[in-house]
This record gives sequence, C-alpha cells and structure tokens, in this order.
Amino acid sequence: MKFKYFAYGSNMCSGRLRDRVPCEFITVAKLAGHQLRFHKLSEKDHSSKCDIFRTGDEAHTVWGVVYDIPVSEKAELDRFEGVRNGYEDLEVRITLPNGDQLSAQTYVADPDYIREGLAPYSWYKAYVQAGASEHGLPQQYVAEAIAPVNATKDPDPVREAKELGRLKNLKNAL
Repeated sequence: MKFKYFAYGSNMCSGRLRDRVPCEFITVAKLAGHQLRFHKLSEKDHSSKCDIFRTGDEAHTVWGVVYDIPVSEKAELDRFEGVRNGYEDLEVRITLPNGDQLSAQTYVADPDYIREGLAPYSWYKAYVQAGASEHGLPQQYVAEAIAPVNATKDPDPVREAKELGRLKNLKNAL
C-alpha cells in the first residue's frame, strides 16, 4: 500500500526525498488558501525551513509535488520531517493540473516553531529551487514565492559543502 505525499519544500527535489524514503513521482499540484513561507525554525541548524501557512484566502496558492510512498515508510518520513519536533503531519486537499482534487499527506510547521525574520541557508533554498525546476512548477509561482527569498550562507562550512555537493550529484544524476 502507498500514500500520497505533497512536498512543497526541499523534498520537491526527488533525489533528496529518495535519499530518505522510496518514492515515485506522480504529478505536480497546488494547495489553495495557503502561502509558502520560510519561517519554520530548524532546531538542528537554527535556520528557517519551508511551511505552508494557512491564510484562508483562496487566491493564495502553494505549488508542490505529489509522490507515492509506501505506507511502511511513513514513520521514517515523519522522523526526517521532525513530526512532534517542529512539524505536524496533516491531510490536505490538493488540486491537480487537470482540475481534479486529491487528498494527500503533508507537513505543516508547529506554531511554536514559527519565527518571522529567519532566513534559510543557501543550500536549503537551492534544494527548493532544484525541485521546482525539476518538476516544472509555474514560473510565475517560482518567481514570486521562492526566488525573492533571501538566503544566508551556512555558518558551518562543512555542512554547506556537503549539502551543495549532494545537490550537485543529484542534479547530475537527472
């Protein structure tokens, strides 16, 4: 058995997600009534990570990628995503490019971990951009929701080099 997972941040990069759990790309989709925000505090590295912030305004939309993941891998994905440690899992109703609706699992920031004014590390933002490019998310969405986000250099040069190297290898594998 498999479940549908809606990725909107670094896990849109299929290689990054495959390094975590087995997955199969299904399609791109959008979630109405939400905005992509880089305001979730990471306790691991103290930078910001992505969140789908509920606005309730149907004009606000977050684009992402839908994957099939074996149900047996849900606990492992929860662990990577920090369930009960910054993120909570949530079932959402997403819209496919053809207009059909689909239920999928995703992750949202626990309100206790939301911090305005944080910046993602450049390598994290690069994963988000790589996933958006890999799956052809709408250019206007990328230009408005991802590109303008200010990123900062990781103060840990070893981690930064490791993540940028991993991303380069993933891109080369495509």
